Amino acid sequence: MLKTAVELDAKLEEKIPTGRLNARIKELLEHRSPKKIKTARFKVYYAVHVGRRPYKIKLFCNAAEKLHETYERYLEKGIQETFDLGGCPVEFELVGKAKRYAEGEVDNPAEMPQKKPKPKRWKKPKRPKKG
Repeated sequence: MLKTAVELDAKLEEKIPTGRLNARIKELLEHRSPKKIKTARFKVYYAVHVGRRPYKIKLFCNAAEKLHETYERYLEKGIQETFDLGGCPVEFELVGKAKRYAEGEVDNPAEMPQKKPKPKRWKKPKRPKKG
């Protein structure tokens, strides 16, 4: 039992390469796509390993609220199998588009600061044609 604990401790110190992580997430998304919520599916644009104990993976996605709990478990198990992390918990930190582009972080995209419309430029009136 102590040997297993030492092996688990060593696994928790390993870094997951970003390229391999993104390739695996892409494979998982293609193998079983997430179900639609409203009119769109959950999409991952990029993933980065950001922490250990437990493993933390930051997913840059279209909308964090579109990730269903069962699909999150599917991604977690796929990552655990690929990188031999059996017994190591994996947590996801989701960063949706609205959050990425907001000046301050907001939980609701509707609360995101709106861009001010550009003022209309004054146009010189056209002269009437002679003739």
